Amino acid sequence: MKKFKRRIVAVALIVGMLLSLNQTTVYAKTNAYEKPIVIVLDPGHGGHDGGATRYWGGHWYREKTLNLAIAKACKAELEKYSGVKVYLTRSNDFFVSLGGRVQFAKNRNADLFVALHNNSSINGRTNGASVYYPNMSYRSQVGKNGKDAASYIQRELVALGIKNNGTHIRNTENGGKYPNKSKSDYYSVIRQSKMCGFPGLIVEHAFVSNFSDCSKFFSSADKLKKLGKADAKGIAKYYGLVEKDTPVLTSAQADEDGNVQLQWDVMDEMDGYRIYRRAQGVFSYTKIATIMDESETDYVDETTKKGTTYYYMIAGYHNGRKKVTYTDTSNIVKVAALEALYTPQNLKVTAEQGVVQITWEATEHTDGYIIERKTANDADYQTIAKVSGAGTTSYTQENDVATADYRICSYRKYGKKIYQSEFSEVVSYQQQ
Repeated sequence: MKKFKRRIVAVALIVGMLLSLNQTTVYAKTNAYEKPIVIVLDPGHGGHDGGATRYWGGHWYREKTLNLAIAKACKAELEKYSGVKVYLTRSNDFFVSLGGRVQFAKNRNADLFVALHNNSSINGRTNGASVYYPNMSYRSQVGKNGKDAASYIQRELVALGIKNNGTHIRNTENGGKYPNKSKSDYYSVIRQSKMCGFPGLIVEHAFVSNFSDCSKFFSSADKLKKLGKADAKGIAKYYGLVEKDTPVLTSAQADEDGNVQLQWDVMDEMDGYRIYRRAQGVFSYTKIATIMDESETDYVDETTKKGTTYYYMIAGYHNGRKKVTYTDTSNIVKVAALEALYTPQNLKVTAEQGVVQITWEATEHTDGYIIERKTANDADYQTIAKVSGAGTTSYTQENDVATADYRICSYRKYGKKIYQSEFSEVVSYQQQ
């Protein structure tokens, strides 16, 4: 850039603060860039497979129905946390094969598969909750993760007052082997989940065959919801999830170099933020920065291209026990990074037949020019003309004073605001 050209102090403003997006759309945008924790809940049985069934106190207790109610409550509770996506293998009363349930989870890139069941025994006095997890003889880390998750879920169920029957592995009883020749897990969904690379759990909440368990934990919709919430709470603690929140971008403004400064409100329980941007005409967002300080609430984007309009949004992130999770994305802020305004050059002031002729060289990216004058009677410069048109290079004024100082700047109107370049060097006029 030529040394005599100077830029304005502010070259851009926020021209649109909030673009309306519903929560689903915003969350989908987050998922396009940051993989959420995917949890697949499997309500056991369904359709022709009713599972354990008992008639107690004038009421039928059907395991398939209990499982589905618990699963729906668990899903609703988990979706109150940031950075998770929850699926049900079935949402109504229909049958899904065991292999189909795990394949469903695999197709959705599951991180955790949780089969939700209720137990039964020929001994009507047997009661309590237990959780089954994978053994560690093959893909030991999957087993360790499963054991950890099972412990968290079991702890929350016991807190409801359910008898603690512990967490367990169960190995095959028919000589089945994993690829490394070790004993395979007995339960199909646990075994198949491990082969897919994620832990599979089976939660046995209580016993349908026990009148006390049915009365205490299954006899109302509210009681079933408590079971689902306990499962969700255990899963949330296992991953170290935080309750869902959405950051708010409060401002965006470009400086004299065309860099865009973003500001947002600080978020509780976040470990930092990620910033996303797209240029006008581009329909996907790109992550441009990761802020690794939860107390930071501003960022300067120095990679902008002048003359381009940008759209920004941010997401908070939290370092959980097992994975990083992300909030929904914020509101979207639109910023016009305008081309720099330049100071008009070669200002000249001359007298011709009772008038003062003012001339200058035209500049780029301007809507016009502002001419100011200071006379001996003025304490400061006064605007004498606002001339429109980038190609305008002259202005004529009545010669009404003997001496005066003149200066000029370019201007541009954007929205309701007018931006000005720096003023030119002063040219003094003295009547001959």
